[in-house]
Amino acid sequence: MLNKLLFLICLLIFTGNTFANNVSTAQVKIVSLTNWVSGKTLLVKTDETSPLNPANCSFGHRYHLAEKTSDISRSLLLSAFMANRPVQLTIYGQGCSSDRPQIVAVSLPQ
Repeated sequence: MLNKLLFLICLLIFTGNTFANNVSTAQVKIVSLTNWVSGKTLLVKTDETSPLNPANCSFGHRYHLAEKTSDISRSLLLSAFMANRPVQLTIYGQGCSSDRPQIVAVSLPQ
């Protein structure tokens, strides 16, 4: 019983620290989407004057949506871009993806 309780406490501590370092943009518009034909990655440029870069990545001027990300996230970004609708992006605070700030969540506000 004590082992289960200790495991639960550790899980909450480490999970909380991971999510606490992620940051979200305000509502932003996507200015451009770039895809290299060799993969599913997307480079996302927004209308922000200073894009968020919580992990101090080398190339902080565009966000990166990694290849392993779900197709739903890609579809949300493309839909918002085509409809000229704002999005809110959550950026990973613990590291970079291809030396760029990594998108870990995409929200379409009303």
